[in-house]
Amino acid sequence: MKHDLFVYMLRCADGSYYVGSYRGHDLMWRVGEHNAGKHPTAYTFKRRPVDLVWSDYFTNAFDAIRTERQSKGWSRAKKEALVRGDAAALKALSRRGVRPASILRDASLREAPQDEAGSVSPHPEEQQSDVTKGAAAGILRDAPLRCAPQDEAKPVARPAE
Repeated sequence: MKHDLFVYMLRCADGSYYVGSYRGHDLMWRVGEHNAGKHPTAYTFKRRPVDLVWSDYFTNAFDAIRTERQSKGWSRAKKEALVRGDAAALKALSRRGVRPASILRDASLREAPQDEAGSVSPHPEEQQSDVTKGAAAGILRDAPLRCAPQDEAKPVARPAE
């Protein structure tokens, strides 16, 4: 029996994001399971209600699993760019050494909450460090980005078939 394959993202009541995959024909039924609290040990159980904010359909299980695993490792800023459909921010946030605050400052942030100074408000449960407070105040705006040196690519030996 062939199933539809979905990768989806939920916004939880606490503002966090959950990325999951589903094999079936009705993705909204799966979202309903999250909201009903069917699995007491699940991440979303104590963070209900949840809202579906993004989903994609796949015909290939490998592609669906790869997309789910990849997006689970993304920063909050990159997940929010995906939800907004902001391709430019997604591309920029994919580069090494780029700080999300610099991308978000340059992107159109009409959907993102902003404070009086026009800076993006942090997640309600995240503490601001001195660095993020300085970035929000514009102190680091003109500072050059410094990246750690990367090792040269080394060839990987493949096992004999």
